[in-house]
Amino acid sequence: MEDIVRCEKELILRFFDLCPGLLSRWQEDREWWKEEEPGPYNDMAVVAHYLVESLRKGDTEWFNGVFAFIERNVEGAPKPIKGLLVVGLLETVQTIASHYLPDAAFYPWLGPTSKKAWFDVEALWEGKSSLMDVVRAHNQKPPSD
Repeated sequence: MEDIVRCEKELILRFFDLCPGLLSRWQEDREWWKEEEPGPYNDMAVVAHYLVESLRKGDTEWFNGVFAFIERNVEGAPKPIKGLLVVGLLETVQTIASHYLPDAAFYPWLGPTSKKAWFDVEALWEGKSSLMDVVRAHNQKPPSD
């Protein structure tokens, strides 16, 4: 099976295969949205909540597969998919987990590329308390080549 996904729909479908029980959680979320399209970042938030809840319950026997998939796609997928995985998923996992789990709780499952992305997100938020602080800091940086 091809592990590198090319579109948002393919990404969420792959997570349904990798995360037992996620489909029913996603369907509950869809019911809440009713006719409105929640968008791919909200879909990733459902996955993030599911990952944190699963770790809190000790239900991690499937984590190796899902995090290997994340690793391959952070490394090799098109930029929009990488953004969904890094900002939509990993950053959201960090935010949710920060209320319940130690900082390093997910480290055992992160590969080198996803771990770098994880630390980059942490560094981005260091010393900041709001998204506006992150945006301001980003806008103050000189443009890169």
